Amino acid sequence: MTPVPKLPLALLALALAACADGRSAEPRADARAEAVHAAYLADLDSLAAAVERLDSAVARGRGEQRAFAEARAAYKRVEFLVELYTPSAAKQLNGPALPRVAEDDPTQTAIPPEGFQVVEEMLFPAPDPAARAEALDEVRVLAAHLRRVREYAAVTRFTDANVWDAVRQEVARVVVLGVSGFDSPVALRSVPEAAQAFRALRAALEPYGADLRRASPEAWARLEGGLARATVYLDAHPDFDGFDRLAFVTEHANPVSAALLDAQRALAIPLPAERRAWRADAATLFDPGAVDPRFFAPADAPPPSREQVELGRVLFFDPVLSGAGERSCASCHRPERAFTDGLARSPSLDARGAAALRNAPTVINAGLQGAAFADLRAAFLEDQVADVVSSPAEMHGDLERAAAALRRSPDYAARFARAFGRDDGGAVTGASVRAAVAAYVRSLVALDSRFDRYVRGDRAALSAAERRGFNLFMGRAKCGTCHFAPLFNGTVPPAYAETESEVLGVPSRPATRGAAVDPDPGRFRVHGIHLHRHAFKTPTVRNAELTAPYMHNGVFRTLEEVVDFYDRGGGAGIGIDLPNQTLPPDPLRLTDRDKADLVAFMRALTDTVGTTARPAALPRLADGSRRAARAAGRGY
Repeated sequence: MTPVPKLPLALLALALAACADGRSAEPRADARAEAVHAAYLADLDSLAAAVERLDSAVARGRGEQRAFAEARAAYKRVEFLVELYTPSAAKQLNGPALPRVAEDDPTQTAIPPEGFQVVEEMLFPAPDPAARAEALDEVRVLAAHLRRVREYAAVTRFTDANVWDAVRQEVARVVVLGVSGFDSPVALRSVPEAAQAFRALRAALEPYGADLRRASPEAWARLEGGLARATVYLDAHPDFDGFDRLAFVTEHANPVSAALLDAQRALAIPLPAERRAWRADAATLFDPGAVDPRFFAPADAPPPSREQVELGRVLFFDPVLSGAGERSCASCHRPERAFTDGLARSPSLDARGAAALRNAPTVINAGLQGAAFADLRAAFLEDQVADVVSSPAEMHGDLERAAAALRRSPDYAARFARAFGRDDGGAVTGASVRAAVAAYVRSLVALDSRFDRYVRGDRAALSAAERRGFNLFMGRAKCGTCHFAPLFNGTVPPAYAETESEVLGVPSRPATRGAAVDPDPGRFRVHGIHLHRHAFKTPTVRNAELTAPYMHNGVFRTLEEVVDFYDRGGGAGIGIDLPNQTLPPDPLRLTDRDKADLVAFMRALTDTVGTTARPAALPRLADGSRRAARAAGRGY
């Protein structure tokens, strides 16, 4: 995006008219995008005026909620472009109402939240007169951020490719964040706001209508009709609790997303070329292979070959990586249990017990997230492999020592040579061991559960209870505001640039009153940030049916116990006082049927197909030994 001086709007209108009637010999390739740009500037001005009205309403102490609703509706009409062109400003304008601390700040100064969600908490469910001055300050901070967005927008060049990218991402954003209540947790105006977003998308595509009708009347009919029907559906079902999100996804949003891709291709507008998590050529976030594991790999990691993945599989099951040759990765990540071990905490190799381990998470789909470990201390799977191998509590090994042992095995040496393209013996290194195991784990993708088959068209794949459970999960139960569809982990779509952690107040033992928080400090141990005390990564709930017990300490034995914990408001609801708890402390007031439906839906996310195969045999080491035999019960 190269900043260029903006044409006056009157001249822009004349230029567009000239292009339309053929008077321009060399029309701008992105003239349609410039029309979107002009509308964006006008919509930003309308948003600024709405925020001014909100300022007046808060100052008067009258009509604040209505003014807020109008202002946020105006924001939703520009959200798709704010998110694309100024994503940091989008967080300032509409980010979560939670304080944060920069990880590199030695003073641990808390950065207070700001934006619409902060104002919302002050005005809903009823305005707080005592907080009027504070609310007024927040509204004025909001206005200041908007002025900066407007200034940047005025000198930003729009392209057709960026406009269509922004539109497609907004459809996904509405599906996975918008209608879940992610950014309207108190006012619960998510569905009407989603309708405003869809109206904005229809308006943004109008400059392309004539060209698309000429290029492909069918593509235009699908796109225009789909957007219109989606907007009508949202308008007709504004109630947050009663909104059928599954019907919206399958009957409206996904068809619109697919129609957008077809229309963009019909117009010969290029797709984004850079690597991204949601593949540019995938019609929806729910398509098979829509999320690319390579996005979450180090930038210098080559595409993994079949030989590297197979080598990594063998190493995953071989205890040669551990110091004493008695534990493999598969000792704690057993395929028959969706790569968990069924224990509350995995046994530690540290005889002194100084480093108690946490509950072993599944590694299926572990490559589809932005960070590893429950405390997010590793950025990539490669880092996780090195950490686990060297940990005295986990494998008490050394990658270079393991590589030396593997190098002396003719079988392993040949496998490494095939995997890494070297036959001089130099292929077997600590780095290549790490890379191979990471490539194997990254290959363990299973996204073809009954839920996935349902959203892809098999309407017999889910029961009525499971469908109700999805709507609860993504709505009133608020699960989907942390476990984001369709991966249902804590890496935030559609950009997948951030992996969230939460402070839930997990107890040290199962209890419904008088509980004590588990002493594990979580992310606090990594950077010493007080807001991160007892914070843990939001894991996936895919395959949760197979991965009991639950939480970092395995305190809950069943999914029913987990749902009950959340229903009570987390730790706050069972007697734990954590000032930094990020989970809303209010009870959800779920009925028994609600709870059963939620569990039923989570069980519909089970899929391990294609991930659980063990190696037929492990290569022999140079001395002829096979130390894995001693570890058969816990590893291979």
